[in-house]
Amino acid sequence: MSIKDLMESNVNSMMVNSWNVRDGRDVPDTEALGLGTNVGVQLQATYLYADLAKSSDFGQLLDPVDAAKIIKSFLFCASALIKEHGGHIKSFDGDRVMAIYHGTEKENRAARTALKLNWVVQEIIDDKAGRWVDWPEGAMTVKHATGIATGEALLIRGGVRNDNDIASIGSAPNLAAKLSDLRTDDGRTFACYRTWLGITGDMARNFYDRDRWSELKHITVGNKLQIYKATNERMIP
Repeated sequence: MSIKDLMESNVNSMMVNSWNVRDGRDVPDTEALGLGTNVGVQLQATYLYADLAKSSDFGQLLDPVDAAKIIKSFLFCASALIKEHGGHIKSFDGDRVMAIYHGTEKENRAARTALKLNWVVQEIIDDKAGRWVDWPEGAMTVKHATGIATGEALLIRGGVRNDNDIASIGSAPNLAAKLSDLRTDDGRTFACYRTWLGITGDMARNFYDRDRWSELKHITVGNKLQIYKATNERMIP
């Protein structure tokens, strides 16, 4: 079969044949979704995207090994915190990592991951980069942002044999990615309204019994959605 015939046959199968979509009890492994079948899992989940800020500047201004030190450190620390709080890592994209949280207190666990990452980036990664990276004149600092969004998503397995992975379809993963692109002077963690509603306890109010989150009034994401930021909030891991 030619590549043209192979593609036409597969696209026809995906478009015409019926799909088997089931409600998920947990985030599925890649192997649990058939690659050559029209299978999907519908999931109520919280998505977290952690994104290193201005990493393109690192690539242009730093020695490649120095840039790699920062990016690899960030991805390791973000991934370790995600796993510690029950998140499922589903993709890496350059300097960005995406995770899915499902089940009890999914919003709180995602928020805790993000606030701990704030502390790690400021107190560990930036501190050590300042000592071990050869910065150009007018030293930069290591910064990042994390976007968190909650909603329903359809998980499918896409790609070809030996090169495939799970893809998430829905507003929550898209919104979390957009929130991770936000940059403000006093916020590194951003959440949508549905996530904010699910955040409780010490993730909602800090040690001083003050709200950790405030609504962003002058930033529009998507269709004028309510967005909240954790202003200068962080937690020691």
